[in-house]
Amino acid sequence: MVNRRVYVELDQVEDLDHDWLYVVLEGPSGVVYELQHGGHSCCQGAIEGYLVPVESLDGYAALIDLFVNRLHSAPVAMASIPEHLPALRAAVAMIRIPASSESSRTLDYDLSPIVVDETRLEEMTEAHVPVTTEFGPGVLVWSNSD
Repeated sequence: MVNRRVYVELDQVEDLDHDWLYVVLEGPSGVVYELQHGGHSCCQGAIEGYLVPVESLDGYAALIDLFVNRLHSAPVAMASIPEHLPALRAAVAMIRIPASSESSRTLDYDLSPIVVDETRLEEMTEAHVPVTTEFGPGVLVWSNSD
């Protein structure tokens, strides 16, 4: 049996009339999410896992402020600019994954924190931030700014 995968281009979501923010929880889901990231360098990334929509107007605004306003969507890895790491930590700390032990249709859900995965700073760019969660590793992605 051939291991086939479904590929989803998150950049196609760009056609929507709103900004978006997701965490892709990494794992063998059979679904690979592709995304352009890295500002003007237009890196092409692919992450296999489980897509979790997250909402945080403040977190999204802080990410845009950091990567667009301060760093001007420059194609740099966060590892090369450690002076901006505190701002990134603060932005990511505002974002939570909705989680519950039961269906959120019947119960209120908890909000589980995510944290910048500082062991993966070399792969971190605008719109592609490796994170850790209570569910394992993931990548925080958002509508590309360029």
